[in-house]
Amino acid sequence: MVKFSLPRNTATPVKFLGYFTVKDIARLLVPTTISAAITYNPVDLVGTLLGVLAGLLIGLSLVFLQIEGETVDVHLFNFLRQNLVEKFSEPIEVDRVSDEYVLTSTGTAVGVVKVQPVPLSMQGEPQQKALHSVLAELYDTISFPIEVHSRQLPLKLDTYIEKIADNEETSQAQDYVQYLENLNQGNATTTHHYIVVRADKPGETQIRELLQNIREHYEQLEPVFEKIDPYIELETETESDNSETVAKLNHRIDVVVDQLNRGSLEATQVTGLELQQYAYSFNQQPSHDIRTYQLPDSQIGAYRRPLYITEYPSNAELGWPVTLLNQSSNGRIDIIQRIEPRNQSKTVRKLERHIDRLDAEINSRLGGGLIKDIAELRTRREDAENMVSLAADNNQSLIDYSTYIVAHGDTPQQRDHAHTQVKTRLDTLLAEYQSPVFRTDQAVKTESILYNDNLNHSRIMPSSSAASGFTFATSNQNEGSGIIYGTSTEDQSPVLLDLWNWSSHSLAILGKTGSGKSFYAKTLLLRWKLAYPSLEQIIVVDPKNEYRDVIEQLGGSTTTLNNEKDYQFNEGVQGFQVEERGGEDNAENLVKLVREIYSHTSQNTGKTFVIIDEAHNILRRKKGREALEQFVREARDTQTSVVMISQNADNFASNLEGRNILKNLEATFLMRHSEVAEDVIDFFQLSNQETTELQKLKTGTKSDYSEALMKITDRLDSKVQITATYTEYSTITQGDDE
Repeated sequence: MVKFSLPRNTATPVKFLGYFTVKDIARLLVPTTISAAITYNPVDLVGTLLGVLAGLLIGLSLVFLQIEGETVDVHLFNFLRQNLVEKFSEPIEVDRVSDEYVLTSTGTAVGVVKVQPVPLSMQGEPQQKALHSVLAELYDTISFPIEVHSRQLPLKLDTYIEKIADNEETSQAQDYVQYLENLNQGNATTTHHYIVVRADKPGETQIRELLQNIREHYEQLEPVFEKIDPYIELETETESDNSETVAKLNHRIDVVVDQLNRGSLEATQVTGLELQQYAYSFNQQPSHDIRTYQLPDSQIGAYRRPLYITEYPSNAELGWPVTLLNQSSNGRIDIIQRIEPRNQSKTVRKLERHIDRLDAEINSRLGGGLIKDIAELRTRREDAENMVSLAADNNQSLIDYSTYIVAHGDTPQQRDHAHTQVKTRLDTLLAEYQSPVFRTDQAVKTESILYNDNLNHSRIMPSSSAASGFTFATSNQNEGSGIIYGTSTEDQSPVLLDLWNWSSHSLAILGKTGSGKSFYAKTLLLRWKLAYPSLEQIIVVDPKNEYRDVIEQLGGSTTTLNNEKDYQFNEGVQGFQVEERGGEDNAENLVKLVREIYSHTSQNTGKTFVIIDEAHNILRRKKGREALEQFVREARDTQTSVVMISQNADNFASNLEGRNILKNLEATFLMRHSEVAEDVIDFFQLSNQETTELQKLKTGTKSDYSEALMKITDRLDSKVQITATYTEYSTITQGDDE
């Protein structure tokens, strides 16, 4: 994995005597002074002294006693604000949802872009660098703030389970339904990735810019802004016509979509019902606790607990937040990353002031003989200098970057489990974090697409470093119908696909002898028969007579052919075995059989599966390759799914007809290969990582499952784990596996 350096927080306050900031001194003096004033008695000096000591003790507790990383006075302020101020503030609500944007009650137009994930773990270093560049260039390009939302939802298979249960009442059906229910009740999730874009109405924008200028020029007011700007509701008088705001929003969305699509990511604007559901998901008043909150009647995990990152890993792999999304838990998490461009010259001046203060702090400690935190201070100074250099050379933009993580679940127990796992993973990454105590009202707003950042824990970060937080890397392969082709090794989500929804219904399963490809094909055969009760026919070309027991279990029969026998097609499930006469190459008879099947299925009016095992025997001859190419190409128009099983992908990739066959397939499952030919690498555009993985995939011989690289046209590639149910395994193993 490609690694990136993330700078430390350079805004380190100067500490007197190595311990006390200006705020700390105020915390000491204020209670001490108040206590002294209350207890002052010129006659009773002892009482006065005790009062001063009491005030001093209170001050010291305010300085050194911290809860969740914050001092007691900060918690007190947040408590009063959440329970008093927030109750009198008007919430921002959805005013109108059009087909392409959301209009809030304050006149802000909001748009959402959906980003399709990529299999990051399967990408080699060049591909990872390219993905990182796409995101970094987006951060360099935009002149407006955006938010990256990665939202994790439970995978719901209830409708699909009901359909399967109604199809057939057999032991296999019951076993498969139980398998589905276990997935449904387990930790299976689906993750959606969005980029939220906003456009404020013009008057509001001007006010925000004015406040930002004041904030940047008068750093002594920073503590005031940190306290008040999340709650300020800016109200300006505007006309009901929002055309200017919407036009600005559309332009910003176009910038985001175009920038991502020019790279190796796929982005589309969210519209219609999905946008409506997203807009209203947080349009409700939650109940708040000290560290948690609950959204009533929520479909996205009612019980929620937020935290925010205060220090990032100093050296992090690309996509480091993905490890949080891929946790094994009954709970789920959401990740919100906020990116806001900064004025480069002003930011450089701010960093230079940080450097001066760090120099003063380092010199002060060295002069006083204090070496506490010297190394940390020097690291922060070096990071500040590096960011100044980046900005000066115009290599990267400096942005405000923040990361918020919300653990959630349908029960408090699920939420707490997910929260614990998030903290454990962040500890492993050497990241630092805090919970927003008495600030859950702000956390809700920060999650919502209706508000800007209300927690306000951003950091100055180079665009390259921020882009290392790449999250578009989780699997989400759920079409709601079809069969389970396996579970993603990325996040354990089931791969539920319906090949009859594809432009081509055909696929290939390719792998070395012993990789489990025939076992996989038999598993799929059992599931296809169960999921598609209206199938007209299933035909199996079975040279080694491996499918006989499975075929008989499904009520079919196997016909052994020789040169003198006519081809007879029966209803239901039928297998054909071609005898090898005297051990001679039987490719000629197999080619003839394929042509006969093609002629037969072209007359069918319903859906038909044709499974061709040991397809490499047919591919040895040019006319065999031509026959398969024609069959697969024209199967698109005859409701026929041609499923080819072969020993090596190079059987296809090394010749023109074979490559044409693969081009006419919607899906290819690559199981373990001992060696990966250059033709295969070139055709499938395999990364170095994928090539290595292909040689290490589990075969099922030493474990209870096998693995495959799933390549689907215009969809997310995935590494899948293939597991048969007990009944499927028992049925399949009655015959001979490869």
